[in-house]
Amino acid sequence: MGYEISPAHQGRGYMKEALNAIITWGFREVQLNRIEAQVHPDNAPSLAILAALGFVKEGRQREAGYWAGRHHDLLQYALLNGQWRTENAV
Repeated sequence: MGYEISPAHQGRGYMKEALNAIITWGFREVQLNRIEAQVHPDNAPSLAILAALGFVKEGRQREAGYWAGRHHDLLQYALLNGQWRTENAV
């Protein structure tokens, strides 16, 4: 799973709302078992959204990303279908 939002729209809850809809669709309609997210360790807003949605940190991928002329570590997160159903049952 990947996402990015314009700085002009950050902090308004749009990304959490969109991710919630995408995750629900993925688990219910596509029958996914697992959704993964990789995030830069310094991206505090993204880390907070993943935690709020129930993602679990699984580890650190050393120099797995490359942008701005250098390699960057990424944190690996995942959410399982059974976990989502339990936490988001209606």
